[in-house]
Amino acid sequence: MRTFIIVFLSLILSWGISAQDLEFARKQIDTLASESMHGRGYVNNGDHIAKDYLLEQFKEIRLQKWKGTYLQKYNFPINTFPGNMKMIAGNKEMKPGYDFQVKVWSNGIKDTLKTLKLRETHLADDKKLKSMRKQDLSDYMIVINPRKIDDKFEGSFRNIAEVNFFGAAGYIILKDTEKLSWSVSGTEKRVDHTVIEVKENSWNNANEVIINIESEFQPEHEAYNIMGYLPGRKHPDSIVMVTAHYDHLGRMGQNTCYCGAHDNASGVALSLELADYFAVSQYRPEYSMMFVLFSGEEAGLHGSQYFVNNPPVDLDKIKMSFNLDLVGSGNKGITVVNGAVLEEKFKPLKEINKEKAYVQQIRKRGEAANSDHYPLYTKGVPSFFIYTVGDEYTEYHNPDDRAEDLPLTAYKGLFKLIRDYVKQL
Repeated sequence: MRTFIIVFLSLILSWGISAQDLEFARKQIDTLASESMHGRGYVNNGDHIAKDYLLEQFKEIRLQKWKGTYLQKYNFPINTFPGNMKMIAGNKEMKPGYDFQVKVWSNGIKDTLKTLKLRETHLADDKKLKSMRKQDLSDYMIVINPRKIDDKFEGSFRNIAEVNFFGAAGYIILKDTEKLSWSVSGTEKRVDHTVIEVKENSWNNANEVIINIESEFQPEHEAYNIMGYLPGRKHPDSIVMVTAHYDHLGRMGQNTCYCGAHDNASGVALSLELADYFAVSQYRPEYSMMFVLFSGEEAGLHGSQYFVNNPPVDLDKIKMSFNLDLVGSGNKGITVVNGAVLEEKFKPLKEINKEKAYVQQIRKRGEAANSDHYPLYTKGVPSFFIYTVGDEYTEYHNPDDRAEDLPLTAYKGLFKLIRDYVKQL
């Protein structure tokens, strides 16, 4: 009877974890991608609010501190836009995040300015370029439409905007895209003028623009990586690592939030769920598990780079690392970065999925410096970056990446795939 009860309880527990995983994920993603987290960025201390919340999750899951702490503190520079974010083109008020966005390394500006369209003939004729440079264009925004400029001048107009070749108040670059995609990487090269990207079909060829953009440069923004640990049953000195970045783009002005459900509340939720599963003693693997949530990824892989340059753990003891980023879709399966260069490590993923059909398809890619796996990989740590692939959800780095629309198509299957892979190591 006692054996029956133990088996019965084990089955109930196992069923509960399987049945509740999407509920768990939804709760985490709803919280992390809420407006109250301010996009987990650098306006209103959004990343610090997220850090405090995730610390509590680590404690609830019963992850152990690593060498007496959950936190690794460091600093990096970041330019922010905490206040006004307004642009009126002629008689049209442009909507931040949808009609326009400011390049993150730009200075703030408050002015009424005339516009001047840069034409291909200006770039092709040295005399015209010199003539333009002699003009006082400090009261102008130079308008550049890359589609109207020959490809051979692409580098020229980008350099013109970045170095302020004409001494203008700033530049408006028209973007031929359905949705704008913002980035907060590259603030180390902050400039004294303003560069604004405008969706081409939102632009009305205005002769005058009213701009009020507030910026605030933080030369040493305080950031934290979050670390938790589960000792292995047989090989506690060898570590399997699961990582995800918890930061996102934050706010561009007070009213536009890039909440980042897919990128990367989804990866954080899956990391927490794996931690919650392996924290149960009967599911504890032979190797130790370390869960690291990086900050500063969107600003340039700052958190993971600091981690490997100041390793709190001997990197040689990391047997395998899984970086989870953008895992909220998946009707076409998953892609594994480094799968093509770590063939022997990749093979078990394919074999498990061939037998269990957890995800639609597993594709492999070569090296790519596009997420937090890369600093680990450059230090010799076997590292995969896994992301889902699907056309059912395509929001990326825009204000529409929201929790309520995230399908989590391959979430359950990816959880099981990584679970099984870790168990057979």
